[in-house]
Amino acid sequence: MVILFHGGLHIGLRRFRHAVGPILALGIVGTFLTAAVVALAARYLLGFSWIEAGLIGAAIAPTDPAVTFSVFGAREVRGRSGTILEGEAGMNDPVGIALMIGMIELATADEGTLAIVVEEFAIQMALGLAVGVAGAFALLPAMRHIRLASPALYPIRVLAGAGVIYGLAAITGGSGFLAVFVAGILLGDLAAPRKGEIESFHASLAGLAEIAAFVALGLSIAISDLSELGVWEDGLALAVILAFVARPLAVGSLLLPARLRFGERLFESGVA
Repeated sequence: MVILFHGGLHIGLRRFRHAVGPILALGIVGTFLTAAVVALAARYLLGFSWIEAGLIGAAIAPTDPAVTFSVFGAREVRGRSGTILEGEAGMNDPVGIALMIGMIELATADEGTLAIVVEEFAIQMALGLAVGVAGAFALLPAMRHIRLASPALYPIRVLAGAGVIYGLAAITGGSGFLAVFVAGILLGDLAAPRKGEIESFHASLAGLAEIAAFVALGLSIAISDLSELGVWEDGLALAVILAFVARPLAVGSLLLPARLRFGERLFESGVA
């Protein structure tokens, strides 16, 4: 949540508007295409069942998680490439999570169809977007007009507001990750007291959250599971397919209509 909210603040609405087409194409359609290619490879090359292949595809489709924001935070990429990559990184996390939830619903349903995935995804996105927009407009007056006793409280207030936005989206059945990302984008370019301190605080907190996220991922893996036959081989094969086939294929095809230089296209296809 913290990482995506900071990413939205860093992008802002003005930058997002200039690259909205490629961002949405890569973040939404690109995530689905990546998941589909990985699922096909898992089914036909590695022998997984269709449900297992779909779950794997949905799980690893968000290829560049929101840690992209910290990587580009101190570096400026000319043109729209940096904005596209950051915006797509913020979009494909909520999209990938919503797709994963839909696949889990399909896997656990007695007589499920792909309509379950489509319905769950639509609900997650629609409610997340609505709560994110409403939350940003509700939080902005508090940021501008309510004075606090200490300057240190201003970033805490915004963090608490982001937490409320995430929670409201989650309890209504929407994507809390999309909600905070959208709220951050809408608030990113707007003036408010102590805005510099707020952004610096959230940048530092996002960096800490990235460390915690990777530590948690490492703790979730049991060493004994890695000794099972085929786990390493399948994992490495999927990583190679994802990095060198699925994602470049999806990104390269979707960026064909975009007005980008060859170097920018190559850059996006390699790192998006």
